[in-house]
Amino acid sequence: MSSKLIKNVAISIGLYILYLVINSLFFYRNNKILGITIGTIITIFIIFYIYKDVIIKNIKNIKKDFNKKYFLIGLGLIIIGIIISEVLRMIVTHDSSNNELILNNIKTYKLLYTFNILVITPFVEELIFRLPYHESRNKISFIICVLVFLGIHITSTNDFIFIIAYLLPIIGLTLNYYKTDNIFISYLLHIINNLISVLLLIW
Repeated sequence: MSSKLIKNVAISIGLYILYLVINSLFFYRNNKILGITIGTIITIFIIFYIYKDVIIKNIKNIKKDFNKKYFLIGLGLIIIGIIISEVLRMIVTHDSSNNELILNNIKTYKLLYTFNILVITPFVEELIFRLPYHESRNKISFIICVLVFLGIHITSTNDFIFIIAYLLPIIGLTLNYYKTDNIFISYLLHIINNLISVLLLIW
């Protein structure tokens, strides 16, 4: 493992710890989602400051960097992953911990949480778990990036049955970032993934 990759992994982990610390500082018992939303937005501003040159470049080059082939592959992996998740939900008669948390929060916090899960959270996750690898996009870092992001979504032993359902969309998102070097393309796919998942959960 190269020193650059080790550095990028350390930065990603460090940003995640920063994100958790900031969210804990803004934790508000009567409306935890409000606190999380504020903490997440502050984290985004901090990461933007650290990576402002890369992010501004990505914004300017969205149209140029967009790759229809990989975007469709990513979208296909998302759809397959969601189908597998829906089938598993019917077979095992329970949902993943992540989906149960999302559904409960949507029922409790409604529009605020929906905005959070569709817009704010996908962006901060892209900034934390993919952007730091912009200098070391290779096969090893791809695998690490995928596994770390998978790990934060598997939060209990009951979730292991849903691993493939999570893994395929994560591969699709990471593939798009690694092939385009533009965080906003994987972010767009991330929004689509969360939107489809939320619609299926509430219906």
